Amino acid sequence: MTADVGSVIYKAPEVMKANYSEASDLWSLGVICHMLVTGIVPWEGESRVEIEASINKEISDPAGFHGYLTWFYESMECGPDCADFIIGLMTVDQEQRMTCATARQHAWMGGNFASRDRASRKSKRKEKLTPAVVSKLKKFREQSKLKRTALLAVSFTVSPDELKHLGEQFTEIDKDGDGLISREDFASLMAKQGVDDPADIAQCFDAVNQDGTGMIKYSEFVAAALEEATYTTDNQIEAAFQRLDTTGTGTIGTSDLRHMLGRRYSEATLGMMVSEVDTTGSGKIDLEEFKIAIRGEAERMFSPSPPPSPK
Repeated sequence: MTADVGSVIYKAPEVMKANYSEASDLWSLGVICHMLVTGIVPWEGESRVEIEASINKEISDPAGFHGYLTWFYESMECGPDCADFIIGLMTVDQEQRMTCATARQHAWMGGNFASRDRASRKSKRKEKLTPAVVSKLKKFREQSKLKRTALLAVSFTVSPDELKHLGEQFTEIDKDGDGLISREDFASLMAKQGVDDPADIAQCFDAVNQDGTGMIKYSEFVAAALEEATYTTDNQIEAAFQRLDTTGTGTIGTSDLRHMLGRRYSEATLGMMVSEVDTTGSGKIDLEEFKIAIRGEAERMFSPSPPPSPK
């Protein structure tokens, strides 16, 4: 096949060279799995040209690309079977890439991943959306960009028991059962709650959709809908901090935020996110500053002291 077709984010390298086979679909599946598991787009750039340049840069050294993915999945605590499955799909050489038959028999597919009939899934929905969850989705845009990012990190550390209720809520919003909340799903939800201004809905959606892909993933939904008590304990904050501290330096810088958010924000915006809570002027965020940002105490910290009361 030679036609250059498909969405650029999911496009296999050989498709851009106009010489490909059905193996290109396996690469696309690998990109989808990467995004579902990590919540991050694997490429940089905003335009088609920029994204294609990023893909070509990453795959120019296939062994290095393989090594980077291995390290990345380890840092995200994805598990060896998960990492092996996605890396097998995102192998640059299409002759060496995992086949459909091999993928179906992979150990990662042998877990609790049995497919569910969507019609049956819809008919069994009994959970109703709670006003509290809807309210949190509407108000998430009021949080600082740094806090939104921190809560995205928290979403990966919350226990399954704590997430059960949110999982049911997510399923209720995700009307077609594809594991993503579209703009249409979100607009329908907001309309039912009396929000019908398109600009208002778009702002709410864009705040929750942190990687800017146009679809809200489960991790992004959890980040916006978490109860405050879930993420303000020392243990949860420290776990989120460690997840963001990708270099293990004990601080969070712009490169760490880029690792979590992809290319949605400019370097200047990431710098502002850091400087908002960087009280020491080090250009990095330490654990104590991170705790203050998460618990919403930054405004109080920077507010001028009230004048002494007259005697």
